[in-house]
Amino acid sequence: MARNPLLMLAICVQALGLQSAGAEDMCGQPRSGQYATERICVSVLSYPDGKPAPAAMLDSVPDEYPWLFPFAPDEFPPKMTISVTDTSESIKALQVINGWAPYDTTGAKASQFEKFSRVKEVLIETSSGQSLRHTLQDTGESQFLTLPQPAPESWVSVKVVSVYPGESPIVALRWFSIAWEGDL
Repeated sequence: MARNPLLMLAICVQALGLQSAGAEDMCGQPRSGQYATERICVSVLSYPDGKPAPAAMLDSVPDEYPWLFPFAPDEFPPKMTISVTDTSESIKALQVINGWAPYDTTGAKASQFEKFSRVKEVLIETSSGQSLRHTLQDTGESQFLTLPQPAPESWVSVKVVSVYPGESPIVALRWFSIAWEGDL
């Protein structure tokens, strides 16, 4: 029986939970908020040990669990997209908290922040065609990324371009959310 090496490679990639540029994103359940109904989708998701995590984990991102993923600079960049519906508000900015650590990042608690790699540079894209490259600070403090123009959007995504290295090759982004005009 002849074996197709490409088929075997595809089966191995699927078994390992790796995704290519054409792979379908994993999505959590829609959540209703004060300004809109939001749904988080990611191109890749993992547990802290690097094993692939199920899409159901997205229902606890970012409230209880950060977005965790492996990063390789020469591969397709990991991406998170927030889709929004049921809103008349405009998206003006995004709020990001880098890394994964308790809110107090001093003393012994700082070691968890340094354990995981953190997001350094991102490319933000919106459904209206806005695009913004931004370098995040290597801190566990809240950061706001202002869009070039506030606009009603149906989605906004962030692609990870580079990372700050940590002890682990797994990257952690504790918080990525929309900062609505009414919040600012």
